Amino acid sequence: MKHLSVILAIVCVFCKTPAIYSQNNALDITYCTYFKPPDSVRMTSNKVNVRLIIQDSIAYCFTEGIPGYPNKKLPTVLGIKNWPKFYFFNSLKNTSIHYDGREGMNFLVENDNEKTEWNISTEKKTILGFECTKATGLVNGYQSEVWFTTAIKGGFGPYIMTNLPGIILETKNAAGNLRQWACNISESKYVVIEPSFSKKVKQ
Repeated sequence: MKHLSVILAIVCVFCKTPAIYSQNNALDITYCTYFKPPDSVRMTSNKVNVRLIIQDSIAYCFTEGIPGYPNKKLPTVLGIKNWPKFYFFNSLKNTSIHYDGREGMNFLVENDNEKTEWNISTEKKTILGFECTKATGLVNGYQSEVWFTTAIKGGFGPYIMTNLPGIILETKNAAGNLRQWACNISESKYVVIEPSFSKKVKQ
């Protein structure tokens, strides 16, 4: 029996599947980004990643590799203070929060998110082991193509929150000059809270 327990423990270590991640309410998703500058004919990497930290019905999104912040340590409690280019999402309230630090502003700005009319196709593909479905619609005023998985709930994506029945793992705009896709998914080691470090205004 002792040998059997050891074997089962080893098997569990190596069988961490997307199904297990999908049941976890704390995920850390990294999106790789490619874009094509207006004066270029080739897609290039912008050498920054977008991170999406999901915790139940809320999420925190930010960009890594911003000039001036390469060595700044990310706090373990996200939302407790300002972080460059962050967005906080609440799917239950259907709202997002970001910081406006322009001179004379210094506000937390809360917005109601628009509900997109999606055209969900029957096309499928696999991203990081998750079966994804293709959908098209207007996102922040731009026609976009996204691939989402219902294995992870929430409707979140890189800098967007949607009314889709699952997490977006790939997105690109209709112009074809911006593409983002999930290149890593792991369990999150962070705690997400709603930002309250500055005066909040509704927009």
